Amino acid sequence: MTNSLRLAVKVVAASAATLLLASPAAALTGDDNWRAKTDRDAYLVGGTRAAPSNQDSGSSGRSNSASSAEFRRTPISLCSPGKELGTLPRLGVDCPASSALVITVDCEPDSVSVDPLFRRSPDPFTADGWGEWEMVDNGCLSVADIGAAVAQEFRRLPLTPSTLSVQPPSGWTLVNADTIAFADDDDTQTLLTTVLGLGVTIRATPDTFTWSFGDGSPELTTSDPGRPWPDHTVAHRYTSEGMHAISLTTTWAGTFQVAGSSTWAPVDGTATTTSTSPPLTVYEARSRLVSESAG
Repeated sequence: MTNSLRLAVKVVAASAATLLLASPAAALTGDDNWRAKTDRDAYLVGGTRAAPSNQDSGSSGRSNSASSAEFRRTPISLCSPGKELGTLPRLGVDCPASSALVITVDCEPDSVSVDPLFRRSPDPFTADGWGEWEMVDNGCLSVADIGAAVAQEFRRLPLTPSTLSVQPPSGWTLVNADTIAFADDDDTQTLLTTVLGLGVTIRATPDTFTWSFGDGSPELTTSDPGRPWPDHTVAHRYTSEGMHAISLTTTWAGTFQVAGSSTWAPVDGTATTTSTSPPLTVYEARSRLVSESAG
């Protein structure tokens, strides 16, 4: 049976006298390139930061000119004291299972609870080349704290491109006649994903539509998806014969909700998808004079 201990946030912070504490927002923003992935029962959040090229490599002779930090989300434990005289219980992430007392952090009601985030940096004077794990945040994150990770995930999600329709629907049109294009009126999409170990629902809604008619004419950007004839709002007139494909780039805005929360928050940034029509043949209608047959 796993031993556990529930402590208030401020108690954990006070006990971790040797650990580095920073705000959750600082852990999720900045110059690092973030990614999250599952690693057994922990979540790894990795980032690299180059050290100055003239940094002293130390007497060990081990170069540290391109050091990187490792980040890990994992439960925090209170390690039992060792057999050595004078050792005390300590907070850590690598305690032997038989001697660890798992600590559960009590977060504020408006926060989301995840595993605390730890960081360690290279240390040329240790056997494995790494320093001690330091706690960066206690695992109590607000919606704003995870916003950067959600925004990155939003741009990676497999959004379904808008359905593009063209009129006339026969695959051909005429020079100097209206060629109508439109997308579905309501293309809102709801997707489920995982961010920093949390279940997240993302709702994507079309924001703008950029139409390219394939003949070199300027693109047209609208805030509405267009409509079919006779109420059409997006149309183009080709000036010469040819074969063209119409493409539609949809820019999506998003909102997200963390599992267990009733709050929807806006996603920072946008995502895009592109739809392309089948080739469209443009013909020119030519007038011809014909003689009237004699009666």
